[in-house]
Amino acid sequence: MLADAANFARERPFDLAVVSGDLAFAGKQDEYAMARSVLLDPLQTQLDLAPSQIILTPGNHDVDRAMVDEFEEVGLAHVLRDRERVNGLLDQSARLAVACRRLATWEAFCETFYADDPPRSSPPLARTWALNIGSTTVGAAALNSAWRCSGDNDRRQLLLGDRQVKNALDAISDADVRLVVVHHPTDWLASFDEDLARGLLEQRMTIVFSGHEHTADPVSQMSTRGQAVYSRAGCLYETHEYRNAYNIVDIDPATGQVEVTIRAWEQQRRAFDAAVGVAANGRVTFALPMDRLLPIVAPTYTPVLQGLGDLAHEMSVVADRLPDRADTSIDDLLVARRFWPLPYAELAAARELDDSAAPGPVDAVAASSDCQVVIVSGDAESGVTSALLWLLAQHFERHDERFPAYVRYERGFSKVQRLERAVRQAAGRLGMTLERGEDLPLMLLAVDDVDVGHRGALEGFTRYVADHPDQHFLLGSHGEDHTVLAERLSARGIAFERVFLGPFGRGEVRELIDKLVGNKSPELLDKVLEVVLSQQLPRSPFVLAALVAVLSEEADVATLNVSGLLDAYAKWLLGGDEPADLGGLGMDYRRREHLLGWLAAKLVRAGARRIARPDAERAVLDYFAAKGWTSSSARILDSLVARRVLVEDAGGIGFRHPALLHLFAGHAMLDDQDFADEVMQDCFTYRGAVQHAAGLRRSDRGLLLAVDDAFQAVLERLGDDIRADMFDRVSTLPGWSKDEPDFDQLKAAVATETHDETLNDEQLDLLYDQVDVPPRVPIAELALPPLLVALGPATGLLASVLRSSELVDDVALKADVLKRVLHAWCLLTIVTVLREDQTDELGARLQEALRSAGLGADAMDRINRLAELLIVFMMVLIASGVTGSPHLEIVLKRVLDDDEFMASSAHALFATMLFANLGFRGWPQRLADLYVRHREHPLIAELTRLYALASYRQRRAKGQDERHLENFLVDAHHSAPRGRRAQAVARPGTTRSALVAQLRKSRDDAGRARSRD
Repeated sequence: MLADAANFARERPFDLAVVSGDLAFAGKQDEYAMARSVLLDPLQTQLDLAPSQIILTPGNHDVDRAMVDEFEEVGLAHVLRDRERVNGLLDQSARLAVACRRLATWEAFCETFYADDPPRSSPPLARTWALNIGSTTVGAAALNSAWRCSGDNDRRQLLLGDRQVKNALDAISDADVRLVVVHHPTDWLASFDEDLARGLLEQRMTIVFSGHEHTADPVSQMSTRGQAVYSRAGCLYETHEYRNAYNIVDIDPATGQVEVTIRAWEQQRRAFDAAVGVAANGRVTFALPMDRLLPIVAPTYTPVLQGLGDLAHEMSVVADRLPDRADTSIDDLLVARRFWPLPYAELAAARELDDSAAPGPVDAVAASSDCQVVIVSGDAESGVTSALLWLLAQHFERHDERFPAYVRYERGFSKVQRLERAVRQAAGRLGMTLERGEDLPLMLLAVDDVDVGHRGALEGFTRYVADHPDQHFLLGSHGEDHTVLAERLSARGIAFERVFLGPFGRGEVRELIDKLVGNKSPELLDKVLEVVLSQQLPRSPFVLAALVAVLSEEADVATLNVSGLLDAYAKWLLGGDEPADLGGLGMDYRRREHLLGWLAAKLVRAGARRIARPDAERAVLDYFAAKGWTSSSARILDSLVARRVLVEDAGGIGFRHPALLHLFAGHAMLDDQDFADEVMQDCFTYRGAVQHAAGLRRSDRGLLLAVDDAFQAVLERLGDDIRADMFDRVSTLPGWSKDEPDFDQLKAAVATETHDETLNDEQLDLLYDQVDVPPRVPIAELALPPLLVALGPATGLLASVLRSSELVDDVALKADVLKRVLHAWCLLTIVTVLREDQTDELGARLQEALRSAGLGADAMDRINRLAELLIVFMMVLIASGVTGSPHLEIVLKRVLDDDEFMASSAHALFATMLFANLGFRGWPQRLADLYVRHREHPLIAELTRLYALASYRQRRAKGQDERHLENFLVDAHHSAPRGRRAQAVARPGTTRSALVAQLRKSRDDAGRARSRD
């Protein structure tokens, strides 16, 4: 390094040298003597520098750990939790000296090294230099980030203290160029201290030299606070464990530029050279931070993150189990989510059929910087809101040039004034005051629950987005809404990217458990996942949080369905195990439950999510009067908010989560026959309440019959435009529907979408001001062909009620209902496959996702071959998830044994795949029966082979079932046409024994690959 730097010095002399910490290894005196002899003294000689031109600062290896008192350290870590306490210690020199004994040897070395020309001391911990280099005045401050170093777990535990930073920067404030040397990058500091430090460093326009992480990474940061260049250097290490590197920084005030040249050791050549792996030509150039007016409009990190944390606290399921709100951050409350480039059902289908060609997760935080709009889409209850808040926090921490804000979509957002008023209010919650008429700063605005059901409002909102290209947006949507959003954004030429939430994976469940109960034991994780699998529960955040809460109390949930699980969770929230009237309000658990059921019925009848606080108090008083009770309605509502069942916001009082509203509406149906009769008049509109009523009772034959009757009426309205036998003419060849005249009417229906009547802005404003906003249109009813508008939600409701009717004593009835449900899934699949053949929507999305993921041509070819199967298999997976229940085994066997029903290829496919996906004993034989009976259908033949091979490799079958599966694969291989052996494991003509051997090898190889992952 010395020789390499000397070569540069011949062309242009160095003015300063910076050693950004870790001059020693363990803070011992002999190590400093060696450092002086092998580095500092030669540095002075070869670069012609005086000691005053070498700036030193301590690092964690300059700490003598033998001087760290364990008990004293515990006390300091406990006390130094905020700015005031840190500054309190920094202001007490005697106590500070005790805390800094670990750096005594370092301080003694510095006194000796700088003895002839010492820098100025800048209490409490820094040193400063004032230099004149040509006509430029340079101020340098060496900050001490090592005074709190004590071990190997220092990240986010270290402190500078704004007293140290401010005093040092004040001492060099008059300089033309301000340099700061500190060992640790700022993200090693405690969060509150990083906020303060970065705010000062960027407001004072500094160039910051750091080290510690052993890799060079210079960056320029322009934020709402100001600007700084952060030049993190590499290391000079005695071995090649880390890549040795150093930086040469050229500051030119005349041109206003800072050029960082990164030099790295090339072992083979045994020389330093340009680090082209870090930057082009090993150089990167930044604008010099200069004194100029910048709009310091944003507060520092802490108020913003605290505000986002408050929002998360209102909405997060984790907060239910965290009583101390003051000490929780957004990281404590939200699980980091994975985002996918495709809807999860499509991704799951692609992965099941060919795992190597399925795209992986995407970086949604990076996308929010690169694109003006990111659409965040997920199914109902998938956690879109918490994902938006998490993205806002992550983006602000990574790229704080944009101020974050969160709002819920309103139809009035078609008017600029309404939208910007909501944005100003949202910014105020995060610490930024924006006056009316004041221009908005650069923002990342999360708009949740974007309603595409009214085109007039959507057109106005997307026009605002197009008219403000400097602003970036996160748009939360559900179901298929993203397709309409994408269409409107594309029409306006707006750059956007779509990312999708899926169900929680194992890692996310593990993190949720840790946040909820502080328990990382694999036993609880395995228990949660076992119940999810056995009961076919959705892996949504709310359901999983409820499950963790119940399981952590050692409750027996082996037979709980979703309604029972949420009911157990609600009982926990409402104090089901508490003594009666613990709060002195005249309310025990059962009274609270009944009151909430009554309130849910009131909201459902009104089609509202909130009721104004005064109206809520009056209504509760009326409820009490009807019961002959006397109590404070205000105090009781406050208690239910405190228990986190209800929430109060600007819209009034309502249930904190839609699932709780639907659950208690289900309770109301069981308690109030008049309300139940009203709901059943339009059961599909109020399907949330109906689902939970069935799930809570589980034995209501009358409810199952009523929903079935309503469902059959929907089927009758479909007529003969769509029939199950049409599945026989679905082909794997693109464009198959063009020559099928029986599909003409269906094609016309698929091409037609339903939209509300469009209103102009004035009409919309008048309507919005004078009437309540109608309840949100259910997901399945948006932007879908009219044929599916009724059939989709009707099928979902009947399937859910059937799943919850395990205590109904009528196997024949349940078998008939299941046949109708499976028949409906077949019809939905036919329409979906037809639409794909007409539009190539899925194919286009897959290609886009694969290109973005950087997958090669082989993967693209495999997806092209499999694309025609994906829609069918995706629908099979969705049907299994919605319909499947471990209690349906006997019912499903009766369906499978009905030859007339199974004669239909579509019926046979869905019934068999439901049986296989539920893992009932004998499923491989049922799969083989499906193949033998309907293998002339190309989709069924290919799908059964691919599914069987994937299941075999993943060891889904056990014992005799595994042998049957193996035999089926061998038989299917020999009977398959040559063109249909895309996933075969052997060439045609291979003997049976050789094929079995190769199958087993492929299974073992797949198992080893999963173990490595």
